[in-house]
Amino acid sequence: MQLIESILAEAATVTNEQVDGIYRQFDLLPDRGLQIMWALIIVTAMAVIAIFLRQKKIAKNQVDLAKLIERLVDKE
Repeated sequence: MQLIESILAEAATVTNEQVDGIYRQFDLLPDRGLQIMWALIIVTAMAVIAIFLRQKKIAKNQVDLAKLIERLVDKE
């Protein structure tokens, strides 16, 4: 039991040091960098939505084309 507690305590210390390192790196980031990151996230989300809507329109056009071909085949 003592061994497990010492291993967990050591792991907690290492994890705490890693988290502190991440926070220190985050504090070193310039404010402009965070604004650019948010802008990039927004632009990426807008691009994904635009691509989704375009693909939806293409799929609808393909369904309409298939129905048209089916009607043409049935007339013959």
